[in-house]
Amino acid sequence: KAGKARQVGWAGPEGQQATRTDVTRRTETGYTRNSTATGPQGGTATRDVVATRNAESGTWTKDVTVDRTPSPAPAVNDGG
Repeated sequence: KAGKARQVGWAGPEGQQATRTDVTRRTETGYTRNSTATGPQGGTATRDVVATRNAESGTWTKDVTVDRTPSPAPAVNDGG
């Protein structure tokens, strides 16, 4: 089943460019969304969401997976 796609591009002050593509699809119980972003230095990030609605209670559950290349730098512990 085809989904709704959205593609966005940005241009920075020194010619840097970044892009993001999102594809959203309805399911019987909610939706899925797959996003891919590419930054100005060539790094990529993907984000996959599976959202499910409980019709009885009206609540939503989201399962989100994120992958970044290169991986983010580890947090710095400054002792404070």
